[in-house]
Amino acid sequence: MMSDSKSGVDTEGVAHCVTLDKDEGPGTALEAISQNEKENREPTIVVPLSGHPPPNGGAVAWLQVLAAHLVVFNTWGYANSFGIFQAYYSSWLSLPASTISWIGSIQVFLIFLIGSASGSALDRGYYRWVLLSGSTLQVLGIFMTSLCTRYWQLFLAQGICQGLGNGLIFCPTIALVSTYFTTKRTVAISSTASGAATGGIVFPLIAQQLLPRIGFPWTIRVMAFVVLFNSAVVISIIQTRIPPRKTGKLIELAAFKELPYLLFTIGMVFILWATYFAYYYVRPYALDILHVSQTTSFHILLIFNAVGIPGRVIPALLADRYFSAITVLIPVVFLSAICLYAWQSVRSLASDLVWIVFLGLFAAGIQGLFPSTLASLTKDLSKSGTRIGMFSPSQTQTSLLSLPIGHSNMALAHALFASAVLGTLIPFILWIIFGNINFSTPKLTPLSVNFHFSRKCNYECGFCFHTEKTSHVESFENMQRGLWMLRKAGMKKINFAGGEPLLYPKLLSKLVTFCKEELKLESVSIVTNGSKLTEKFMARSAKYIDIIAVSCDSFDERVNVQIGRGKGAHLEQVQEVARLCRKYGVKFKVNTVINRYSVNEDMNEQMRSIQPFRWKCFQVLIVEGENDSTSTIRDARRFQITDEEFRQFCDRHSHNSFFVPEPNDVMRSSYLILDEYMRFLNKGTGAPTESILDVGAQRALERVYWDEESFNKHGGVYDWSKDVTKGGCASEKNSGLEF
Repeated sequence: MMSDSKSGVDTEGVAHCVTLDKDEGPGTALEAISQNEKENREPTIVVPLSGHPPPNGGAVAWLQVLAAHLVVFNTWGYANSFGIFQAYYSSWLSLPASTISWIGSIQVFLIFLIGSASGSALDRGYYRWVLLSGSTLQVLGIFMTSLCTRYWQLFLAQGICQGLGNGLIFCPTIALVSTYFTTKRTVAISSTASGAATGGIVFPLIAQQLLPRIGFPWTIRVMAFVVLFNSAVVISIIQTRIPPRKTGKLIELAAFKELPYLLFTIGMVFILWATYFAYYYVRPYALDILHVSQTTSFHILLIFNAVGIPGRVIPALLADRYFSAITVLIPVVFLSAICLYAWQSVRSLASDLVWIVFLGLFAAGIQGLFPSTLASLTKDLSKSGTRIGMFSPSQTQTSLLSLPIGHSNMALAHALFASAVLGTLIPFILWIIFGNINFSTPKLTPLSVNFHFSRKCNYECGFCFHTEKTSHVESFENMQRGLWMLRKAGMKKINFAGGEPLLYPKLLSKLVTFCKEELKLESVSIVTNGSKLTEKFMARSAKYIDIIAVSCDSFDERVNVQIGRGKGAHLEQVQEVARLCRKYGVKFKVNTVINRYSVNEDMNEQMRSIQPFRWKCFQVLIVEGENDSTSTIRDARRFQITDEEFRQFCDRHSHNSFFVPEPNDVMRSSYLILDEYMRFLNKGTGAPTESILDVGAQRALERVYWDEESFNKHGGVYDWSKDVTKGGCASEKNSGLEF
């Protein structure tokens, strides 16, 4: 029997229960279990997997963008139009502009402050409640504004009431859109953010046309009816996609330990500080400094908001198609700073018109790109709302102070805010250097991929977590195309699993032949329950296969009946698989899931008689939506064992040189699984990625959480090939292996 060499990649799983496998010596794994006990962790992990990936398009997804666009129209579109109120209130109430500006400041302040709590409402399943509450406060605040005659009344109605409503719905809505998109996320979120521009056009036009004709109260009421109509449309079409998290913190402080998230938050504090100042003072500047007419000042505000539409969409298209959100955001920030410095030199209407076009483009680019960049820092889509909500409090002081400070000394403000924007380049550069952010898309190498091309199985194991929810199997041509993409991305080893892959012997034969003959992969392996492996298949395909791993969870017939494998001579079946492997020169391996009914079984004698290349042992894995409740196809909870029970089983069998245990916490994030749609199952986000057939291997890999360091650390690399020239089992190096 050969020793446990480590020069390749081992990621075979258990076929009938689809447990993934990578190699690790017994000592290391048992130490991991011991550490697990010390930290009082749960005996099993729950890997949240949704049945469907983000659609990245389609009617439902784009309807969510439309609904979110209307939400931003009602919130930021109205808030960005504060310039029309700033000038009107100053004249009407005979108060300085710096005093009036507190109304706009508190409104934006509350958007971010309340967003810190409302963001997690999406994750916890309360989005519709906060949407209804926020929309009610928005409409109520605007209607109450129409009745105001005093400053304090305006402050309460437009500043507090409307600010609370805006804060309740803005952050969770942006997070909701991000759960529908991965490949087109920047365009989707920027289209959503364009609601600030369309609202910034519509509300000033209403004011310009109606104020002289019907007066302030009814003009405001018309705006309220517009917001009410939009809210009704939003409530009727918007819907959440990710199931609510049953647990989770309101504030995830661990996020601030992630350097990219921390540096991005610091940088955006200063960027948005300057952005709000520009949006609120572009009209007062034209009135007070350039002395233009009221009508002309309205036109300036309209132009400033109108250029925000291409200003959001064009950078988003560049980010999604050619670069990334952060790559486009940095030069946009730099150009915005130049425009802010130039503002103090604007002394004529002509120069002001040129200036507002450029600043409007770049300021809108910032507003459109920063939510997309923030969303890209959250790989776990079930935490999108919480992460975006946590970002909000960092912006509160900037929104509260930018307007009053800016109006008290506008010339100083130009230099101050431009310096602030330029200063943000420092944390952004640090992010690039220390946060591993590159201007080009980082290349990930999928050394070993487990391809579960079918869910169909002839057994009904009670703890299976890849249940027969669909009967879909991709065409061989599509599989070829997807596997070529993975090979070009660096794949060296493929493992075919299911379901039971040998229910499709002709397709499987074509796949292993293609992988060896065309792709020239170093290792091709199969995980099977063994019941369908035949001499005919081996005679035709064995020369293209390096490893066959058979799943065997017990040698006791009563236990096999209890776990759903049925009656039969399972030892003889495994021995037949071993015989065929040795006859045709294929490495033979056994995978075992230690469960409630087999945990006390002594398998030493049977395993010594079989003499596998390796014997991998796992715990029962609970997967959300697959085997975690009475409402799923399987409920595996009754099969679970504790870490201590798993340790005791390992202790009784660890003297076998081929024995390799692997507890759940070791295998959690260190393997790549490709499902029947050729989507990576994303353990971090609770949903599969988009299919590599649609977006390519690299784009899909960017969306999956895979800890390559953990993969290597815990034994992902080992001797994987039977080829003599590659140091395989027939070489001098591995001459101890018996066929």
